[in-house]
Amino acid sequence: MINIKEIEKLRTFSKDKRISIKEFYKSLNKLNKNLFEDEIIYFQKSDEKRKIKLPILGFKTKKSGKAIWIIAGVHGEEPAGPNALIKNISLLNNLAKSIPLVLIPLANPAGYWRDWRYPNQKRARMKWSAPSVGNMDHLVINDKTKKAFASKPLFDDSKYLGEYIIKNSKTRKPFLVLDLHEDESLRKLYLYSHVKNDISRKIGSEIVKILKKSGFEFYEDRKTTFDEEIKSGIVESETDGSLDDLLASKKIFTDGRISKGPSAKTVIVVETTTKGFPLKKRVHAHSLIIKQAEKFYKEILESKD
Repeated sequence: MINIKEIEKLRTFSKDKRISIKEFYKSLNKLNKNLFEDEIIYFQKSDEKRKIKLPILGFKTKKSGKAIWIIAGVHGEEPAGPNALIKNISLLNNLAKSIPLVLIPLANPAGYWRDWRYPNQKRARMKWSAPSVGNMDHLVINDKTKKAFASKPLFDDSKYLGEYIIKNSKTRKPFLVLDLHEDESLRKLYLYSHVKNDISRKIGSEIVKILKKSGFEFYEDRKTTFDEEIKSGIVESETDGSLDDLLASKKIFTDGRISKGPSAKTVIVVETTTKGFPLKKRVHAHSLIIKQAEKFYKEILESKD
């Protein structure tokens, strides 16, 4: 399904020693095919000239039920999460023997290859002008209008990602969602929690502690540049139209009507800063969080939320 020979033609733009796009796809073959089912969510193009197809891949365990979801690489200049997933494929195979999983290891391969936030632009530092592949405004409900924020997807990447999330959340209910991100604009960090309950606060606090031990600094009590309240390094996010928001939503807007949403128990957007931290150290930090996924999952199962 994946033309590795075509992908080999793509030279690497990034100088941060990330896994090459070719090696990334080859490494995904190490996910146990007896445990996981893979699906091409959408084909991105490397660029208009080459038109090499880069698939956004989804993996789900054959086992269904209350699941761990791990998503990485929504933004192309944030490589630590995708690289940490590749580093921990053996752990994921072991987890899949007993716990339902859904993985989207590289949600924006064209952006990853370009080393830029968006799939259809070259790097333009801090000029965030294009829509993210994680934009789900066409599915997330605007409380004022009781309809979606947008009448249609901003582009096909987000359309098909949204469809994949909705379809698989019905059979592999998202109990724990970890969306692995980075930030090259902030020295100090904060995480997003998209579900307001005690267990989400507990898990968010545990992740903050893991990252602090790895040397990352966090804002404690202040507001973000978007006027959001940060408390102990965590923002309990309001509606923002992201795929994390979609996963947390109890109600969504599809086919012209309100329907049941994925309604995840806990959705944490993990952040590491690229300022002053080499990729190797950031990958290690994300790996520490991935290794705690089973523990977090069991805490949710045991909680009253």
